[in-house]
Amino acid sequence: MRIDADAILGSSLPGEPAHVLQQKSTYFDTPSRQLFDRGLRLRVRQTGESRVP
Repeated sequence: MRIDADAILGSSLPGEPAHVLQQKSTYFDTPSRQLFDRGLRLRVRQTGESRVP
């Protein structure tokens, strides 16, 4: 089986600067922390003006 290294690494080569994005994560819960108490998290992430799924 042959594995194409470019497919794994994408277009970045070792030694090239990494592409860095700043993300903002906002967490939501009820005032009484009902989600946290049930082991749940509601998070919205944003990169610039875009929301990240």
